[in-house]
Amino acid sequence: MQEISAEQIRKFYKKCKEIIRKQDHYESILYFLYMKPEQKEKWFLLLKEKCQFQREVFESNNKDINENIMPFLKEGEGHRDFNDELADTFLDEIIKMARQMTFDSLLTVEILKKLVVYYTEQNNREKQILSYFYLGYFDGYINDPQIRQEVYQCYQKVVSYRNQYEEITDIHVKKVILAALFNRSNWDTEVSCKKNYNTIHMSHLMEAYEVYQREKDNEIWKENISIPMVLEYIKDEICYELLKPGNERAAETAREIETQYYQEKEKIKERLSAREYYNYWKHKQRQGEIGEKDYFEKLYEYYCQEPWKKIKNEKSGGYNYNYNNMVQMMPLFLPELFDGAKKYDFPWIEALKEDVEWYYTSFPRTGNKAYVDRTIVYEIMELLPHYNQDEAMELYESVLLSRQGSTEIHVRDVAKLAVEVAGRIIDKKPEYMIGILGIQTPEEVQKRKKGVLTFLRKGALHHDRGKLLMSTTINMQLRKLTDQEFATIKKHPEYGLKGAESYQSLKKYNNIILGHHKFYNGKGGYPEAFDNRKCKDKFAIDLITICDCLDAATDNLGRNYMNDKNVSMVLVEMEKEKGIKYSPEIVDFILADENLIQSLEYITTKEREEAYYQTYHRFAREKNQREVELLDLRD
Repeated sequence: MQEISAEQIRKFYKKCKEIIRKQDHYESILYFLYMKPEQKEKWFLLLKEKCQFQREVFESNNKDINENIMPFLKEGEGHRDFNDELADTFLDEIIKMARQMTFDSLLTVEILKKLVVYYTEQNNREKQILSYFYLGYFDGYINDPQIRQEVYQCYQKVVSYRNQYEEITDIHVKKVILAALFNRSNWDTEVSCKKNYNTIHMSHLMEAYEVYQREKDNEIWKENISIPMVLEYIKDEICYELLKPGNERAAETAREIETQYYQEKEKIKERLSAREYYNYWKHKQRQGEIGEKDYFEKLYEYYCQEPWKKIKNEKSGGYNYNYNNMVQMMPLFLPELFDGAKKYDFPWIEALKEDVEWYYTSFPRTGNKAYVDRTIVYEIMELLPHYNQDEAMELYESVLLSRQGSTEIHVRDVAKLAVEVAGRIIDKKPEYMIGILGIQTPEEVQKRKKGVLTFLRKGALHHDRGKLLMSTTINMQLRKLTDQEFATIKKHPEYGLKGAESYQSLKKYNNIILGHHKFYNGKGGYPEAFDNRKCKDKFAIDLITICDCLDAATDNLGRNYMNDKNVSMVLVEMEKEKGIKYSPEIVDFILADENLIQSLEYITTKEREEAYYQTYHRFAREKNQREVELLDLRD
């Protein structure tokens, strides 16, 4: 059995980071490059080059992972144990990935779980602390409620070493203990009972405050982290929490911090950051010093003065996420400004909606993409109730396009396929559609053809909305998914359902969203708890399932780790599994209609290519980006 060396591990991680960087770079250019129509072929060459790159990487990555990673993860034959040199090398490389904001759960989370065990067995306290901290850090980019609880537990474990803090000499280890104290308060909402949340969250903030206050003058931090800056953020958060109902009986020490905080802000109220400004005027309003209407006007006044308005008009490669004041302002101010506009009929609501779409679709696709994706999703979910159904779906669609263009194009293509097939069925076999929208007869199916097709088209457009909540790695398609990642992606139907919860009119699509990965016979697929056999929309689900698979299996532009297949090849495969995975009525109907097959072939080839170009190109044009030079990425 060939040995695995530390140098081999270092080379492996270096190669993986370069691949992720290259993938991000391709995507960034495809999204933000505005090219003239006569340069269309040049853009397509770049898209196809990216696809070829992904195919090659998919194969080579799986080979490299099987040689360098899997031996440490699998049990039984071929399993490899860590030694100190290998374990330390893995940990060093994972820490580098964190510093470079490079995310891949297989290369980080799965290995860190093993490192925690190894360092615990070796009684290596410092490395155990580091392993727990970075496990929490990388786990935080997996959008799964259960995983989010594990994040909190990891930070809690690191904090448990606080009583040994003075004994530790390694600056990096001391630093992560401090960071865990701060990070823990960002994750405790996932594990605390609602009735105890205020108390628990405030106690975590106060503990972090006390430690940072003690450490702020320690000389060792001058070259490492800005303790005063983090301390100010903690004070901001404490005062923000004290504004919420349920914290009226906060500890006296918290109220002392609050009093001092507002005294300080009073002196500099013309130069407050977004969070400070929000806290200051919210406090004034709660104290009765200004009215609620005046408070909303104060927020809007600050909002309009923010220099990000200038950024919006600049021709640049995308919004810089490190512009922290704006990042703080938008999630704080927007819900309040929407509420104020509704309550007092302020005229700014349409301008806000325009700004929201620009802001949440203008983040760069490189660097901290995983963090940005997660942040965008949760902030958008807070804003959707302020939109009507059509506006909300348009916003959601724009955000999905800006973060996962291939997924957005996929749902549109599935909608086209569904309408094409359904239209033929209504004309020739309307009895198949009985039950959809409560329709009772074949004659009624044909009479309400337009309404049935609209229902199926919109159901298809909604079916994969939950993919936006999936982690970045899952959608990059640069390697096979791990069991954990596959378990997470299987939850996207439930996630998609959450996106529609705010709108009563969207509930009609719930069964399609939940059931599009269930087997026809109900004995396989997911979610396991959803029974499609007893569902009134079963035929609609079966149709979307088939169209979903047809598009996914034939897409060599967005799902390009697969071998090229055409519609006829996929239908042959479906025929073998009809009655199990796929509806025999629908499969047989398509196979019997050569003209229909040709139409489906056209949608999945020529129309798909044009859809990719028009969608990306429109996005770049709307962003008013300057034309940039195409870089040679083949080196």
